[in-house]
Amino acid sequence: MELNLRPLSLCLSLVLAFCNGCDRSATEVGREGVDPDSQVLGADLDNARRLIATKQFDAAREVIRRYLQQHPDDPQALEMAGDGAIQASDAAAAIGFYEAAARATREVQEGKPTKELWFKWAGATITAERPFETIAVLREAVQDYPEALEIRQNLASFLARVGLQDEAAEQFQWLVQHKHGSQAILLILADLTRPQTHDETCKSALRRNPEDLRPVFSLAQHDAAESDWNAVEQTLAAVVRQHPDFSPAVALYGRALVEQNKTVAVEQWSQSLPGDIETYSQYWMAAGNWASRHGSVDQAARAYWSAVRVNENDLEALQGLASALTQLGRTEQAERVARRGEKIAALRSHLATLSSWDLDSQSTVVDLALTLEQLGRRWEATNWLMIGATMKQHPDPEFEKTFRAIRDRLTGSTPWQLPEQTVSANVDLSSFPAMVWHRSDRSPTPPMEEHSDRNLRFRDEAAARSLDHVCALDKTGDAESGLMIYQSGAGGAGVVDFDLDGWPDTYLTVMDGTPRREDSGPNRLYRNLAGEYSDVTDFSALLDRGFSQGVAVGDYNADGWPDVLVANIGENRLYQNNGDGTFRDVTASCRLSGSGWTTSVAIADLNADGHADLYEVGYCRGEEPLQLPCVVESIGEARSCNPMAFDAEPDRIWVGNGDGTFADATDWFGPHEPGRGFALVIGDFDRRPGLETYVANDMTANHYWAKSDQTPAFGLSDQAAVRGLALNRRSVAQASMGIAAADADNDGDIDFLLTHFVDDHNTFYRQDSPGVWSDASQAAGFADSSKPMLAYGIQWIDVDNDGMLEVFIANGDIDDFEFEGRSFRQLPQLLQQARRGRWSERDADSLGDYFIRPRLARSVATLDADRDGRTDLIVTHLFDPVALLINRSETSAEQTRFFLRATATHRDAIGARVRFTANDRTIEQSLLTGNGFQCANEACIVVAVPGVETLEDVNVTWPDGSNESLGDLTGGRDYLVSQHLGIWPL
Repeated sequence: MELNLRPLSLCLSLVLAFCNGCDRSATEVGREGVDPDSQVLGADLDNARRLIATKQFDAAREVIRRYLQQHPDDPQALEMAGDGAIQASDAAAAIGFYEAAARATREVQEGKPTKELWFKWAGATITAERPFETIAVLREAVQDYPEALEIRQNLASFLARVGLQDEAAEQFQWLVQHKHGSQAILLILADLTRPQTHDETCKSALRRNPEDLRPVFSLAQHDAAESDWNAVEQTLAAVVRQHPDFSPAVALYGRALVEQNKTVAVEQWSQSLPGDIETYSQYWMAAGNWASRHGSVDQAARAYWSAVRVNENDLEALQGLASALTQLGRTEQAERVARRGEKIAALRSHLATLSSWDLDSQSTVVDLALTLEQLGRRWEATNWLMIGATMKQHPDPEFEKTFRAIRDRLTGSTPWQLPEQTVSANVDLSSFPAMVWHRSDRSPTPPMEEHSDRNLRFRDEAAARSLDHVCALDKTGDAESGLMIYQSGAGGAGVVDFDLDGWPDTYLTVMDGTPRREDSGPNRLYRNLAGEYSDVTDFSALLDRGFSQGVAVGDYNADGWPDVLVANIGENRLYQNNGDGTFRDVTASCRLSGSGWTTSVAIADLNADGHADLYEVGYCRGEEPLQLPCVVESIGEARSCNPMAFDAEPDRIWVGNGDGTFADATDWFGPHEPGRGFALVIGDFDRRPGLETYVANDMTANHYWAKSDQTPAFGLSDQAAVRGLALNRRSVAQASMGIAAADADNDGDIDFLLTHFVDDHNTFYRQDSPGVWSDASQAAGFADSSKPMLAYGIQWIDVDNDGMLEVFIANGDIDDFEFEGRSFRQLPQLLQQARRGRWSERDADSLGDYFIRPRLARSVATLDADRDGRTDLIVTHLFDPVALLINRSETSAEQTRFFLRATATHRDAIGARVRFTANDRTIEQSLLTGNGFQCANEACIVVAVPGVETLEDVNVTWPDGSNESLGDLTGGRDYLVSQHLGIWPL
């Protein structure tokens, strides 16, 4: 889910004191040493004043004109001529007269123009709608009158209005430090990377002065914020031609070329740059991304470091620097940079929460101020607390104590940014190689592997196969709108072969009761009998009646039978498979407890001790999200709430003791800001010892938990920032919903695709080097196709067994916001690799009837329901029956599936990898758990290689790091592989 913070431009009125001179004598001009003729000339000006006083303006202008013919450098006369031009509605002429008056004052009288003249000159530029000239005038005025409040206010306002908020920062900081700050100013200072462009100011300026294209740059920042780099390039090309020395536009234009990998254009652009280009962070971001793309990690690191030096709070630059330092093995420096980035991400999260409460939440302001204090931004922290003192909502019992503690450390000599907290003071990369734009080693792009245009088709056979299930909600009336936030993400699905007959069974959730109570209808277990389903819930005793969310499947007690863990809003439930078709609730006997809001769960051996552990993903905390209806004022109806209005429910870990019981191991987590999590995936993602857990958080930074080496005891540290997985490419925390993990581009490592909110794009994190990812959404084709959609469940799936992965995405809004122009029910999507590493959306009409009817789709799980060697899908929905999408596609090969059983570590073998050779290529896939949205997939590794009958040199790397060779295997079959015990065809 997402909240868009609107650009905040200060509407500071500019009061123009037009002096007509009717009460001003010649001696008030302040000149000395007047020559004899001045008595006559002065009389002319006095005459002009008398004419003005009697409103004979035309005559007055004529007198002043004649006077200037004889004394063209007289400041007083020039100023009066400007006044006359304003009265005649000739702002352009007034600008010329006021400028000449200011220059004459400096050069002829060796004085400085009055504040009144500066205001007149700036006011004329405003009247003429020339905002960049207004800025130039006010910049000069500040130099003359650095203590003038009105000049500072208006300079800051206009800089922000045209998207130069970085340059406005100095003025805003001065205002805050001189007790003229405001909440609007503090909001801008909190995140200077957020565009503040005032569209109407810029559009009106372009209409009035079409020869000045600089306002086009201001408008282009919206496209840049959305990573629409093609639009940025097309928009700014003319600006750069017209204004080659306008460095902000030149820098952003270069960034757009880099992001689109336009090699020739980038090198041409780099040959004629303005002299001050290195003072702009967009230049350095372009340099860093360019160097990184070309494998010059040390140059990239220096470029990102230079961007950070321009703005220590540029999260995108910090993210790039942390990633580059990680690749260079500078772990300690990378961690330092990442920690600052995490605090800035937390700051943004607090701002979003504050906005969701209409900027009135005292407890949120305290969180905001404490984060600013940790960043060394004490002036902002103190001023936020001063504003928070008047807030009525969510009073903080520690407010006064916090306020005093921070305020008492602030003095008049306190710098705006405490240097000891900065990256610049702790990381020095000045010795790293300088940027080289021209690449002599350029080579043609290698030809890409073309995807076949084979017929891909699915048929919903749920009803035909007796899989009749609806995730029921307690919703009164016929309207589907007006959902509570806890109802929006319903519909968990788990694939579990509970009877071990080789046919995957299905467990589906129900949530028609009350959160935290056991009054829902029971979740349903459907047994797969040779492709036909039978509801065996009552017999199985798998009768969970909680307010269910996600499902996990795993053999928690390693007895050979898969068990089921159910996530609830309330107490989560663990059900042990008795091996006779029945289950029993072992939650209490396993010593599990808690009653929070858990969305997704997983079972895996996180600490490699041979015993299963449990991971619980938390969402929103407390009673408010379960009770508070969020009424939309414009329609007078309730809609699903923004999650940022509520506190985050922390994730939890339960460590297996080896005797069937668990202990709370939440202290494994290192320091972090809790997220509002939706989904997770666990596996070996980076080839380092141990399992990693990637968690998709809603509107806050994602988490990537890996083994921490900082303490002797086992622990986890959040490494999402240093690995490039916390935020998207623009360092924005997205509304992450689902995760799909696989080697999507067939380069031997794990990539991630995360689903997101409407008007945002799904994010493809490509693994560029071991354990380091980057957002390649645009290049991979996922950005444009996903922006109109709100996506939940997602799965990589090789639909036609050609060895290249497609991706299925389940779409549907959180509630009915059609009055805002959003689609409520939405169509699902299947994206196919048009070329290796780039996907495009398949036409819905070609895929089957399911794809042409909009739904509120949620969870997606993979299985081969009819065991025909093609992967099928289960999709859950709000209000509609579950879909069983049987794959009816033309295929080019048969699947080979590996069911793995470990003996040296936990039996489920999560994190194991299967590798083999086919067609002179090495192919590798991993066994993961979670992987989707509130779901459990059929637990096996699936591979397909067209034109190959034998998989050569099959090798398994087990979770303990040991390798086992299986020799050559016949493709197109299922295999059970037990670590060091053997392999059996199924």
